[in-house]
Amino acid sequence: VARALVALHHRYRDAAERVVALAPAQDGESLLTAEPHDEVRDFFYAHHNHFGALDEVAERTAADLGTGSAGRTADALKEHLATRHRITVVTTDPQRAADARRFDPDSGLLLLSPWLSEAQRAFQLATQLALLEHGSLLNTLVADGELASDQAAGLARIGLANYFAGALLMPYTAFHRAAEELRYDIELLQARFGVGFETVCHRLSTLQRTGDRGVPFSFLRVDRAGNISKRQSASDFHFSRLGGTCPLWTVYEAFSAPGRILTQVAEMPD
Repeated sequence: VARALVALHHRYRDAAERVVALAPAQDGESLLTAEPHDEVRDFFYAHHNHFGALDEVAERTAADLGTGSAGRTADALKEHLATRHRITVVTTDPQRAADARRFDPDSGLLLLSPWLSEAQRAFQLATQLALLEHGSLLNTLVADGELASDQAAGLARIGLANYFAGALLMPYTAFHRAAEELRYDIELLQARFGVGFETVCHRLSTLQRTGDRGVPFSFLRVDRAGNISKRQSASDFHFSRLGGTCPLWTVYEAFSAPGRILTQVAEMPD
């Protein structure tokens, strides 16, 4: 029943978007109310997935903490949270590990899943640090986005805190320099910064600092059925708003060839 309801909703969204696409702007605007996650996606897209203010504070924080590998970063963040905020980091029981991270402000406990890698632990600790120490900056950025609902604003705030976490683990200047030096080799960047493949890919799509830009990558995560679960772009790459992705993309061959990096040359109409 649940799958049927989800499929029905997807068909409704596709049909409604087609109506909006075909209707004149004044007629179509009221036909489809954006979902909160759609609003947040468009918010990041409008900024080309780059938030310079967050990069700057994350870079300063990384320098202050003296971070290096993911393991040392996690230890430094854990100590910082304990010293500055009196927060105790606890690894939850594997039988109760429902969330990657859960913070209880009353007890001062930050609960982390036991299934997280060192890099993932550091990422979750950095996300919590962003929420605690840079909440006003997050709120300002969200307010500038003029999102339509509180739910969208909340999702955007979490997304920006995650952005800060990635920027702390991979500080802009050091990461951009390494990317240029290593010719944007994702696996070599993984090894240097001690983070996962997807984390490196996501960070590569954010390198748009004025005067120090990287290659304007677009980032897309899909499942075998073609459903897009995540998409970011450092450029004006046109993501389809109707249906899934192009079946000719080699990304779908990755499911039958795990562990291999596949390449494809494509030319856009513009």
